[in-house]
Amino acid sequence: MDDFARDYKIETLDEIQDNLNILEDVLQEIQNGESADLHLDELFRLLHSVKGNAKSADFLILSKGAHCVEDILLRVKNKEISFNGEILDILYLCQSSFLDAILKLKNNLEEDLVFDDLLNAINAFESSSNENIDKKKINILIVDDEEDIIEFLENIVQTKHDSIFMRAQNGSEALDLCKNKKFDVILSDFSMPVMNGGEFIHSLRHDIDNSINEKTPVLMITGHRPDLAVDKKTWEHVFFIKKPFDEKKINFVLNCALRLSKRGEL
Repeated sequence: MDDFARDYKIETLDEIQDNLNILEDVLQEIQNGESADLHLDELFRLLHSVKGNAKSADFLILSKGAHCVEDILLRVKNKEISFNGEILDILYLCQSSFLDAILKLKNNLEEDLVFDDLLNAINAFESSSNENIDKKKINILIVDDEEDIIEFLENIVQTKHDSIFMRAQNGSEALDLCKNKKFDVILSDFSMPVMNGGEFIHSLRHDIDNSINEKTPVLMITGHRPDLAVDKKTWEHVFFIKKPFDEKKINFVLNCALRLSKRGEL
C-alpha cells in the first residue's frame, strides 16, 4: 500500500469516527426521552455516511455491517416497523462495535473485522419482527475445484440457512449454471483450473447471456486481492474472505449479502 492510499484510509477512519461520536450523542438524546422520530433522518444520514465512507476506503465488512443496521432504520422510515428499545440497543451496539473497529484499523489497516455480537442482535431482531431472511430456502452456487472445500462450505452455510446448493468445479462450469438459474449468493474460490475466480466474476458481470446473475453477490474466498479500481463494475457486490477462512466471518458476510438481495439493493 502506498503512502497516498494509507493516508486516505486513515483520514476516512477519522471521518467515520466523527460520525460515530455524533451518533452516540443522538442516541443519548433519544435515551433521555426525546422522540426517535425527531432524529430518524439524522440517524439514517449518519449510518449512510459511515457505510459510504467505509466502502470508498475499501473497508467492506464495516460498510456491509453499517448497511445491515441502516436497513432496519429504512424499515422504520417506511413505517414497516416502529422504533423501539430493541432498535435503540442495536444502534448503541453498532456505535460501540464500529468505534472499536476504527481503533483496531488505525493500528492495523488490514485488520480482519467480524461483528458477531451485532450480527446476533440483528438476527434476533429480525426473528422477533417476523422478517427473518432464513425462513425461505436460499439458492447458493459454490465454485471450487476441491470437493472437501465445497462440502465444508455447505456444512457451514446449512447450519444457519435452509439452502439449496449447486456445485461447479471451475468458472466455466459456473457460468453455464448461471445462464439458466438465478442464485441468491455465489461462493467462489479464486485459484481454479480452466477459468479462475477473477475471470468468472468478470464474465458474470459483463456477459449478457448471464444477465440474471449480473448483480448476484459473490463471496470470494482467496488469498489474492485484485485492484478494485481497475474494473469497478466487476467487483461490485463481491466480498473477499481471506484464507484460511473463518466460519463466523462467512456467516456474517453471507447475512449481509442476503439482506442486500432481499431489499432489492442489487
